[in-house]
Amino acid sequence: MAAFVGQNVGARNKERAKQAYKVSRNVAVGIACIGGVIIYPFRETLLGLLTNDGKTLSIAMEYLFWVLLTQPLMSLFQNYIGVFNGSGNTRYSFYIATARLWVVRLPLILFMRNFTNFGRSGIWYAMVISNFIIILYAKYLFRKVDFEPKITT
Repeated sequence: MAAFVGQNVGARNKERAKQAYKVSRNVAVGIACIGGVIIYPFRETLLGLLTNDGKTLSIAMEYLFWVLLTQPLMSLFQNYIGVFNGSGNTRYSFYIATARLWVVRLPLILFMRNFTNFGRSGIWYAMVISNFIIILYAKYLFRKVDFEPKITT
């Protein structure tokens, strides 16, 4: 997606660059949702191919639930990374990648560990919350993207 956006920004075709982002976003979210719905009922069978230990399987089932739940958010995150990189706003990619882990997720994990009784589930909650917050931040940054070339010759 970054290549489509970058090519169209370079060709000064703003509308096509915006359209590339929209199509990519919609397809990615659709695939993430449909894939999650398809995989969810078979997750125990699929994970059973990897382990026969009941405790490991139980933890993996919990983890996969949260991963499948957050895939639409991850597809949005990756599309924002692509549109930011393709449009020459690479600093925005840095901002959202760094903030998601260091500003939101890790502090939330520490909070969950020290001030709640969620146990390992606190990690999954922090993952979902950090992805959601960063999508809101990325949406804000996206409004600043002008789809104009950043390098002039």
